[in-house]
Amino acid sequence: GRTADAAMKILEDALAIEDALNAHQRPKLEVYDDTLFVVIKTARYGDREEAVTLGEILLFVGANFVLSVRNRTSADFLGVRARSEREPRLLRHGPAFVFYALLDAVVDRYFPIIDALERHELDRQRARLQDEREVVAHERGRRRDQRQEHRAEQQPGRQQHPARRARRADPGRYQV
Repeated sequence: GRTADAAMKILEDALAIEDALNAHQRPKLEVYDDTLFVVIKTARYGDREEAVTLGEILLFVGANFVLSVRNRTSADFLGVRARSEREPRLLRHGPAFVFYALLDAVVDRYFPIIDALERHELDRQRARLQDEREVVAHERGRRRDQRQEHRAEQQPGRQQHPARRARRADPGRYQV
């Protein structure tokens, strides 16, 4: 049918094939005759690994077709199909709407990743602040103790003779 003819037309363009086979591309949009070639980066955040994994979707968009190739991504687009079936008036725009809906779906998947990264960064900052507060509290206590010792040394009436200090520390040992 028409889709098979469109796919064959794409396959005839050597540059388009080279692009489709070349993984790890930067996002881009190129025009081959009357066909758009688009590379879209996908992302997935793994809570366990605390890492973002990137993939890509290669799209060929023509007057009567959209052909997608997924590379290093498990993202599916069943939601795009369901949306298209729910909104047939938009689907009347043909491949342009499908292209838009695919881009929209990819972009929408970035928001939970951004939220997770923000939460992770806030948790990290809170932990760092808590550590800093503990260090500051310890340092304040140490300085307070030093000031008290210094004051005691500076007040002549409060100074004790070393022998008196020793008797107070171990009264049974030093009998008078």
